[in-house]
Amino acid sequence: MPKNIVTREEWLNLGLMLLNQEGKSALVVEKMAKLLGVSKTSYYWYFKTRHDFLFELAEYWVKKGTKSYIEASEKYKSNKEKLYHLTKSVFIQGHSLNSIRFWREIAKENSAIESIVKRVEIQRMEYIQSLLISEFNVYEACHRADMLYHYFLGWSERHQGTVLDESDFNLIWNNIIEPMIKKEDCHST
Repeated sequence: MPKNIVTREEWLNLGLMLLNQEGKSALVVEKMAKLLGVSKTSYYWYFKTRHDFLFELAEYWVKKGTKSYIEASEKYKSNKEKLYHLTKSVFIQGHSLNSIRFWREIAKENSAIESIVKRVEIQRMEYIQSLLISEFNVYEACHRADMLYHYFLGWSERHQGTVLDESDFNLIWNNIIEPMIKKEDCHST
């Protein structure tokens, strides 16, 4: 009978999925190996220790849950289009990768992970702020970026497992996000 061979990325994909669904207690080598249909040896081929696995998993999460969304939004011209497509992708697909709560728990025990989590949150906030800076002063752009980011975190926590389509997202965009990022006209009555 041929042996199953899994890649480092398959271990990381599974780890990220389990972390998002069940938290850090789900990251048990035996459980993951069984789900992948391999022995524990496969895990140790790629990751010498749990610390190594968590560090690589955190970097993988950054790539999948932050960098890829920012890069995808950059193909649009205006900052508003970039923000629309960024938030659309994050709300429709990305909230399943929003394991920030679990990463914060892990960060309490692991300074390397703590640095990654801080870096991710700063990167996310600064990117949103950069998209708002053309409409607002630095303080206001920072404040609105903070509100938008924390709205997403709260929404994704409350709606874990919820699947959105584009029309669902457009309701969120039109009723919550767009008013949050819209510069108020001082002359309106």
